[in-house]
Amino acid sequence: MASKPRTPEDPRTADLADLLACGLTPGEIRKWIGEQGAKKPEWQSPPDAATLANLLRQAKRAIVAETNRDKGYQYAVALRRLDHLYARSMQINDFKGALAVQVELNRLLGLKREAEEQKATPKAAPARMPAEVTRLLAG
Repeated sequence: MASKPRTPEDPRTADLADLLACGLTPGEIRKWIGEQGAKKPEWQSPPDAATLANLLRQAKRAIVAETNRDKGYQYAVALRRLDHLYARSMQINDFKGALAVQVELNRLLGLKREAEEQKATPKAAPARMPAEVTRLLAG
């Protein structure tokens, strides 16, 4: 389970971060602010365009900070889940399932990517010199 997000200093920023995370556009957010003015005291006086732009930037920064902070935790949870799933698959002799889990583990750990890069890198073919260069070097 993910940790509780830190609340930004301005409660309006927290509201905007939630709205951005839900996929609302700035136009839809302006409409939402107009509707919420009567319901929430912090939105009773709608911000001007510059203030709203600043609040949206702060909300985007808060989303990015939360994502970066939570990424390590989610990575560890994913690894533990895959390890558990692999062990359960092996217990019931589900080798196909265990192989699928191992492939996903390799992808998550970046092992598959390295193998693909090594496979995709063409080996250098011996360079052929033009006949003129060969003749000049020999002569």
